[in-house]
Amino acid sequence: ASDIDPVRETVEVGQNAILVKPASPVELASAIEDILMDRQKAHVLGARSREIYEKRFTLEQSLGHLMEFYRQVVSMI
Repeated sequence: ASDIDPVRETVEVGQNAILVKPASPVELASAIEDILMDRQKAHVLGARSREIYEKRFTLEQSLGHLMEFYRQVVSMI
């Protein structure tokens, strides 16, 4: 993935993602090749991504955050 702020907020570098310089097709190709050549690494990154999703990004969690935001907005009115 590109090493930019929105991406860094959702990944744990080395745990579930490989970040590359933005607009660097050579780095991106190298990272993709690395994952394709190392099935164990691909499996570990994928499994860790699933764990992070289940801890931080489920629909229920997202709705909870959204409802809390709405409560804060309404309390200001």
